[in-house]
Amino acid sequence: MDQDSSEPREEPTAETSTDSGVAMETTTTRDEGNSSTESEPESEPSPVAADIVAEVRELYRNASKLDVLIRLVQSRTVELRYQRQLQICQAAFEEGVKEKTRLQLDLAYYDKMLAVLQRGACEAKSQLATVTQQHGEAVRMVEKLDLKRTELIREEQLIKAELAGYREKFEEMQREMQDRATRFEADRRRCDQLQVQLDKLTEANKAYQKTVSDSEVKQRSMVSAHSARLNEMENLRADLEAKLKDAQDRIEREQRANALLKEHTDTVLQEKTQLAMDLAMVENRIAAMEADFNRETAALEAKWKAMVEEETARMNDKIAEMVRATQELTAEKDSLVAKLAKQKEATAEMEAKLGGMQTILDDRNNEIFSLHSKINAEQKRFEEAKQQHSQETAKSNNQLSNLLKESTEKDSKIARLEQNITDQNNALSTIKSQLESKDAEINQLKEQHLNVGHYLAEIRQLEAQLEKRRASTETAQITSTPASILDSSDELPAKRSCVSPSYSTFQGSVQRRSFFKRSASVTASANLMNLNLNVSSVSTVNVDDEPMDLGNLSSVSAASSSVRPVKPFFRREKK
Repeated sequence: MDQDSSEPREEPTAETSTDSGVAMETTTTRDEGNSSTESEPESEPSPVAADIVAEVRELYRNASKLDVLIRLVQSRTVELRYQRQLQICQAAFEEGVKEKTRLQLDLAYYDKMLAVLQRGACEAKSQLATVTQQHGEAVRMVEKLDLKRTELIREEQLIKAELAGYREKFEEMQREMQDRATRFEADRRRCDQLQVQLDKLTEANKAYQKTVSDSEVKQRSMVSAHSARLNEMENLRADLEAKLKDAQDRIEREQRANALLKEHTDTVLQEKTQLAMDLAMVENRIAAMEADFNRETAALEAKWKAMVEEETARMNDKIAEMVRATQELTAEKDSLVAKLAKQKEATAEMEAKLGGMQTILDDRNNEIFSLHSKINAEQKRFEEAKQQHSQETAKSNNQLSNLLKESTEKDSKIARLEQNITDQNNALSTIKSQLESKDAEINQLKEQHLNVGHYLAEIRQLEAQLEKRRASTETAQITSTPASILDSSDELPAKRSCVSPSYSTFQGSVQRRSFFKRSASVTASANLMNLNLNVSSVSTVNVDDEPMDLGNLSSVSAASSSVRPVKPFFRREKK
């Protein structure tokens, strides 16, 4: 009885000792596991260990040898330690595989992004080429406009020079008209003086009729001298008529020049209309270019928006694929956990084969070491992939910076093009203002030409007045007979003399009034036609050669005549 009572008392001590041994072994295994896997977190005992402890307790109850139990516990603890290390390595391997897949996915994504960026860079280059081509076309158009502007400036300078020449000609014409008017006034005053002198001469002739009979021979010699002088005057008149014809030819040439000027103004107006049409065409073309540029920018914005939307859709698809992959990995993890449970059951079944477990554990250790080496290799590959990824990201960043620089350069070029277009618009506005000033100058020239026509009409009126005065003037004869005033100058000179039939047949009679009238009209017409002739001296040849002294009418030099000199008619000798 005592032995029976003592045995059950010893059992709990054995159980407690086994429990303490198991606890110590588990703690030692935990310490060893912690030392072997320094980064392993502390965890609660697994159900496998609980099963093992229960089995050990049953074996202890059934068996009586403690060494077998101790060996079994030691083998089980070692097996548990290796199983935990295997689980840790498998978890690390799974994490490495996940990281590898994630890195591969990131690498593929970055490859796709790089391809997209390269495609965008190619499109941007093509767009830049089109923009540079458009810029070159705009530059060529601007050069053409500059050439047209220089041609217009040259034509404007030529027109200004021609206008200055016409203005100088017009001023010369005005000065000539003023000179002609002054000459006409001087000639008119001189004609009045001559008329007064002629009236005095007629009165002297009336007084002289009493003494003519005594000096008839002398007067005949004087008349012969005057006839020679008259022939000279006729020659001078012929010369003056030739000069008058030359003046008329000059007037016709001036009229032709005026017609040419009118034609030139018409051509200038036509060129102005053509330039206005060209300007309108250029403005329309600039507007079309601006509309095309706006359309292209809108198309580019739409393309970029579509690309961004496509990329976001691709990213969402990739995220969904990654989520599905994680779900599949979790399912695989669950399946692996189930497999591990099965393996644990298999190990529980193979507890009897402890002899072969050491080799299996060695093999597993080798596998673990190989897995460690594989993990290290995967880490190296991961680092290399990370470096490649960083290099590719740097390249993509450089490409993006280059694209940004190209876009800024494109914006600057577009701004320069807009500045050039504004400059061309300003130049065209200046050309418009210059053309308007030219129109104003042409209108002024037309008004000045109208004023010239007015002046010509006034000159013609003055000529008509001269003709009227010429028709209204009276004629006289330097003869011994009294002056008979005739209505027409075409009558024969024989009817005007009443001295003798022999004297009336003499052809040396001089119509002094008609001669002065003729000479005055010739001088007026010559002055009006811009002839620089001293017609005033020619018109008064008689008066200059024979001074207007009433007592010296018949003075003839002894060298030119064989008739003896005669005393003055009005200086009567004292008886």
